[in-house]
Amino acid sequence: MFKTIQEVNKYLSQLGLFKMKLGLDRVQAGLKKINLNPDFCPIVHIVGTNGKGSTAHFLESLSRSHGLKTGLFTSPHLISVKERIKINNTTLSNEEWIESANYILQNCKSLKLTYFEFIFLLACFIFKEHKVDIAFFEAGLGGKFDATNVLYPFITLFTPISLDHTQILGSNISQIAQDKAGVIKKSLVVSAKQTSTAKSILIETAKNKNVLFKYAPDYSIVTDNCLIYYPWEMNLPISPYLLDFQKENLQLVFSAWDAIVSFFQLKTSSQLILEAINNTFIMGRLQQVSKDPDIYLDVAHNPAALSLLKKTLSKLKIFPQTVVFSCLKDKDIQTMLKILKEISPNIYFCQIPSNSRSLLAQDISSKFNLPFFSSIKQSLNYSSQQKSVLFCGSFYLLSEIFKLKPRWQNINFLLKKNKNF
Repeated sequence: MFKTIQEVNKYLSQLGLFKMKLGLDRVQAGLKKINLNPDFCPIVHIVGTNGKGSTAHFLESLSRSHGLKTGLFTSPHLISVKERIKINNTTLSNEEWIESANYILQNCKSLKLTYFEFIFLLACFIFKEHKVDIAFFEAGLGGKFDATNVLYPFITLFTPISLDHTQILGSNISQIAQDKAGVIKKSLVVSAKQTSTAKSILIETAKNKNVLFKYAPDYSIVTDNCLIYYPWEMNLPISPYLLDFQKENLQLVFSAWDAIVSFFQLKTSSQLILEAINNTFIMGRLQQVSKDPDIYLDVAHNPAALSLLKKTLSKLKIFPQTVVFSCLKDKDIQTMLKILKEISPNIYFCQIPSNSRSLLAQDISSKFNLPFFSSIKQSLNYSSQQKSVLFCGSFYLLSEIFKLKPRWQNINFLLKKNKNF
């Protein structure tokens, strides 16, 4: 039995943050042991490579602003594991977290759950206990064998699919899209803009399962100054500084939001929508945490995300003097470095401490002839002496930065200058 939050965290650490076991049997059994059906509430399942977290946060904000009680399950976390489970965008108290974790432990210990499976079942139990009106579940890795795939959602969303986790999901877009398409069930399927290969696989899978498929770019368009959603004949003004990578997210968000409004028979308005989007804050998405020097943080951690980040930086006329990056061993480091060098010629590597999946600084330095920092603290000290620095490449790099600079967590000077809408 857990008595403190530290004991819960210690148990989770022993399970192993990065340990995976393919298969859904354990989680399916876990749902039965905690007396939950896979459709215990209206569920939105969000799958894809990049943009899952942003899409989930936007939809949660929209739902909450229209009076719905929300549950939000996302990963990974940046500061505390408690970030992964929220009720009405608020983390649980330590007391409730401990009590709920004890319930899962008592009922599911024999199943030998992984870290992610334990947290996922914990989220399901908490959402049921709080009687949420709607729950948003972000898939962890892949689709077919991801723990979240035991759920029966009423909407399944696909953010852009690109190359990532290739050692597990497959070496090309076709294999990765096939894996992610494995989540499609008897629900509405909505997809963001995709490559022709990924799009055709999603369409074919939905057709074979007799499921309605909607392609978000067919229903809306985003220009430099407005978002037009055709079904509602709604023209929403947006800032010319809307981050490029959020445009595709918002197209998906609006098509999904249309379905949510219909399902709950909600009354919505452009004003409510604008307020909800503007009030959405997500750590680590082109987050400017300092001025003089200008310091930017971004969780972009694969080639597709870095390409969008490069495009956005150029549009906002942000030209970092230096890039400090880190990444995990399963990433396409060569392609990532090529993109980073187009952002800044001055690139430093920083190894993530106590992370078994992190690339080693010495290996990167010898293979790519890159300078490196021996610690996060050293990289921060260096950045304080520069004009403009971008930290990117991994959620886990930003996590370590926030541990050393906790006051940065809720700061984004870019949002003060450039509202989304």
